[in-house]
Amino acid sequence: MAFAVHIHDREAPGVLMGPARLLDLLEPFGAAGLSWYLIELEAIGELQREDLGGLLDRIDAAPEGLRLEWPELRQLSRELDQVFEVALAGCHGVSPFSAGLRRGADAQLPPGVEVVLECFDSSFWILLTRSEELARAAQAHFAAAELYDLG
Repeated sequence: MAFAVHIHDREAPGVLMGPARLLDLLEPFGAAGLSWYLIELEAIGELQREDLGGLLDRIDAAPEGLRLEWPELRQLSRELDQVFEVALAGCHGVSPFSAGLRRGADAQLPPGVEVVLECFDSSFWILLTRSEELARAAQAHFAAAELYDLG
């Protein structure tokens, strides 16, 4: 069973919600117990530990995505002012692409990949999850969210 939630990232004209609010939503559903892989990122912000270019280079050099622990991911989400594009996978005991993760129109969650979060053009987010409870919470939390049962 898998679910997709499409979220249009404008709660009011010109107001972007950002990744930190989406991560807040994931936390009660065991997100801290997953291994997180940052697969793609295009954003602006001031990072405390390194410059953004260095982070982007590390992502590009990691074929499975840059592995981050939950506290690192939370910190990064707070430091980004705006996210234009992002792909992020939360996994149990596997890395996303070796598990068979496919993105795009035929996106699916292979065994071990529990959550995928993607943003396109800073205004449209897709949350893929095995958890119906998480999917329904996301739909209820964001006014412009649509829930799809992927079977």
